[in-house]
Amino acid sequence: MDIEDNRLKDNNLNNNLKRYIENISLPEANVRLAWKQGRGKTLVCIHGLGCSLESFSHAFDMLDLPVLAFDLPGFGESKPLGKFEYSMENYAKFVSRIISELGIEHVVIAGHSMGGAIGVHLVPMLNKKCRGFANLEGNLTFMDCTFSSKIASEPLEAWRSSGKERFLNSISSDAEKRNDNSLKAYVSMAKKAKSEALYYASKSLVDESKSKFYLQNYVKMRIPTLYFYGENNKGLFDGEVELIKNRKEVCYIKNAGHFMMLDNPKHFYLELDRFVKTV
Repeated sequence: MDIEDNRLKDNNLNNNLKRYIENISLPEANVRLAWKQGRGKTLVCIHGLGCSLESFSHAFDMLDLPVLAFDLPGFGESKPLGKFEYSMENYAKFVSRIISELGIEHVVIAGHSMGGAIGVHLVPMLNKKCRGFANLEGNLTFMDCTFSSKIASEPLEAWRSSGKERFLNSISSDAEKRNDNSLKAYVSMAKKAKSEALYYASKSLVDESKSKFYLQNYVKMRIPTLYFYGENNKGLFDGEVELIKNRKEVCYIKNAGHFMMLDNPKHFYLELDRFVKTV
């Protein structure tokens, strides 16, 4: 299969993923995760705003290495316990706890969109445990706040009353017009997200993106990094210019947009596998 062909032959992908899924209880949340164990560095996959571990479904079949993915509290099927702070820093602390609880010694982080923002907080928390960071169109500047800026601009009461429904209806309509299967998958995942998690996570993302916290800290990282763009988004975001200026390695996934791991998993996981095996 050519790397430009984004189709997959395996029609039983979700059934294959199910064998890796388990639930664990932590002080912060009851967590649904998928964990393919093995030797060597574990690829820790952090999903984006509104998404779930299904964002990385293909990783479990297409990568011959240990993989861990999970639903962040308030997303997918992970249920927060008590009052959970939906900030990027707190999510990073949560991910660090999961890694420790599972006894994983060395990791490579793969963070998509909001997951990339969480990764920027997480890498220094993990210190030498983290061997590399693959940033999948993670937030760098305010220009990256495509969905989060729409959500964060809503007054809280308006969002609580009908905001999530209006937001998803708008994206669903767009997905149908464009016949975009990845965007349709996003809507399906986001329907399970808690309204307050979407709102407060968006607020945190927007605030830190405006301050360029993510860009400034990402370009300073000394561990191996690789920033992924869907090739369809090449040249659209101001963060890309800054990455090149700061000599950070960038990879473009053919025939793909923001959801590159769903748009063209063949090419994406080929490049991600290369990165993990070189760090």
